[in-house]
Amino acid sequence: MTKISTSEATRILGINKQTLFRWEKSGSLPAVERKGLTEARMYDKETIEEIAMWRNLRKEEKAHLRKLGKIREKLDSYLPTKPLDAFESPRMLSHAEFLDMKKGYEDLRKWEKKLDEIQESYWSFAKDYFGKNFDE
Repeated sequence: MTKISTSEATRILGINKQTLFRWEKSGSLPAVERKGLTEARMYDKETIEEIAMWRNLRKEEKAHLRKLGKIREKLDSYLPTKPLDAFESPRMLSHAEFLDMKKGYEDLRKWEKKLDEIQESYWSFAKDYFGKNFDE
C-alpha cells in the first residue's frame, strides 16, 4: 500500500485541507496513519483515488441532471397549460417552434442516454468497490 501526504490527498480529491480533516473527523475517510516525529497524516493512495473517482462520477451526474432539468423545462413550454373552451382552436406550432421542439427531444434523449452511462459507471464502480451485486 502506497501512502501519500495530506497535500497529495487534497490535490487528488480537489479539496482543501480543512475539508479533508473534517471528512476524517466525521469518519467519511478510513483511519489515517501518522508517521514521524511530527505525526504527519499519511493516507492510503488507493483509497483516496477511489474516493476521488466516486466524487467525480457524482459531480458529472449532478451536472447532467441540471442540464436535463433545463431541457425538460424548455420542452414543457410546448405543452398546453390550460384546457380549451368549446369555441377555442388548439394552438398550432410554427415550423421554427416545431424544429426547436424536435431538437429539444433529441437533446433530451442524448442527455438521458449519457446519464444512464454515468449511472452504470457509478454502479459498476460500487459493485467492484464493495464486491457485491446490488441488483439482487
